[in-house]
Amino acid sequence: MSVALSRRPLPRRLFRAVALVLVALLVGTWAGMDSEDGYFATLFEVVKALASGEVPIWIYSVCMVVVLVALFGHWITGLFAYFLFRKMPTAGQRHEVELDETEVAFRAPNMASTIKWSAIKRVIEGRTFFLMSLTSRQAVLLPRRAFPDDAAYADALAFARVHANAEAAR
Repeated sequence: MSVALSRRPLPRRLFRAVALVLVALLVGTWAGMDSEDGYFATLFEVVKALASGEVPIWIYSVCMVVVLVALFGHWITGLFAYFLFRKMPTAGQRHEVELDETEVAFRAPNMASTIKWSAIKRVIEGRTFFLMSLTSRQAVLLPRRAFPDDAAYADALAFARVHANAEAAR
């Protein structure tokens, strides 16, 4: 769920990775070298040092970490969410979700809550689930295996999309 909520489109992630690498290279090189006149290096001197290979190897390592985080940070978010979820008192228990015309109702042992359709920002479909996003970090996940067949899953997904979009349009 956290991966689906935090994943951005690939072009955006690539642009972010390139921009962060450029900033890391420039700042790392600029901070790691002195100018000929004793002050900070100019941008020209930084670019010249990068082109000539006079840059310390650790700067390239930092750039690789920046690229990996920029491209795959959503998986890191999902990993943290997994470990946090395991500590929740309702983790691993059976939950019941009911979608009706006015709200989404949840029931679990020792817990019950409702969410109005107006609180649901969007509906995201994955391969094995769909989720109803409340914020950028909160959502209600409904796995495909919770439905008796694909037709019931498709009906629930369509129902959620219609009601979430209807509330957003008001």
